[in-house]
Amino acid sequence: VAEFIFKKSIDGAIDDTPFGKICYFAENRPYSSQKLSEVASYSGLTANYLCSLFKGKTGVSYNKYIKRKRLRTAEDLLLAGNQAKDVSVSCGYQSFSHFMSDFKEVFSITPNAYKKLHE
Repeated sequence: VAEFIFKKSIDGAIDDTPFGKICYFAENRPYSSQKLSEVASYSGLTANYLCSLFKGKTGVSYNKYIKRKRLRTAEDLLLAGNQAKDVSVSCGYQSFSHFMSDFKEVFSITPNAYKKLHE
């Protein structure tokens, strides 16, 4: 999915289409606290249509894509020796417990256990 978005959003020119604007946010601002409604407004779409369009073109929902992007970064930061609480903030989570829940959902292990496993 990332490769698709990357190619569509920077293939030599700024893509000013609604989907191009969504891709810009997905690739360049995944750690911001932007609400889906704000991204939709920026792209000139409703939140429901944004979700439908993104999933139709990529095969994954916008929110799931953002979550995966954040957690891939979290994985890298943990493996680089950063503390889980610092990683959660760096990855745009407003709540440490939400970060823990998302991480455990994807990796089936807590961030600290993941870090210890890969030391």
